[in-house]
Amino acid sequence: MSKNKKRKMIREGKEESIIERLEEYIIPIYPKWRERRVPASEEKIEEWNKRCENLLPEAYLQYLKYMGEGDGELLSNSLQAETKLSEMMKWYEGEEIDLQRIEFAILDIGCGEGWYIVTKENGKQVIETEIGSIHSDSEEEDYVEYAESFEKMLCQEAYFLYEPKYYKYRGSIPINYEKSEKLVKRLKKEGKDIFEEIERESKRYGFEKAWYSDRNNYIGIKENMSFYIERGNRIEISGRIRGKSLKEVKRMRKKFRKFLEE
Repeated sequence: MSKNKKRKMIREGKEESIIERLEEYIIPIYPKWRERRVPASEEKIEEWNKRCENLLPEAYLQYLKYMGEGDGELLSNSLQAETKLSEMMKWYEGEEIDLQRIEFAILDIGCGEGWYIVTKENGKQVIETEIGSIHSDSEEEDYVEYAESFEKMLCQEAYFLYEPKYYKYRGSIPINYEKSEKLVKRLKKEGKDIFEEIERESKRYGFEKAWYSDRNNYIGIKENMSFYIERGNRIEISGRIRGKSLKEVKRMRKKFRKFLEE
């Protein structure tokens, strides 16, 4: 827990600078992050990118460049997965790579389930996972969207790992499932989106939407406080709030609960 470190927001920028921007957020709370990272060699990165027909997003290439053989806990810890490039290359040695769904992380304990960079004709490369859906009978339903991009996923995982270390006080935003389901369905009928309504409501209290929010996670940030709302299965919603002041955390917790269950 950091009592004196002032939290910097993760800046939006070009994918080439993603690691620099993450460092601004992580280093104040985790000073040894740089020295605990192990980069992948340029030769291995070039070889892997070539095997993937140069479809890997720039943010992932930067990840490999700075921490491809050890990320100091960023994804390896948050995903509980093997993310080392050398291990991915061994995994696919002699195997054909699915160029429409390129794997970059494999669950440490499991049957090979993992996380994938999905390449699409429109150029957008979303992140999908099969974790939690491996018992599905339909292959089409085995993969679910995890994040809108590799860059946004890095920022989200950094937020989930390190935001609690900036602030002493935190709490869940208790949301009744039936009430939240009715709210989501009602808004959908009205042509509205729950995250758009959360953004509108949270702005009343000084929160700004984090640029790395996406269809599955809404993150609101202001000085000395932040919150996130997760949307599971496009309907079920849950959230947590963190802050410097216990009084403010309790106050905002009640306001968000009231809004989400109205």
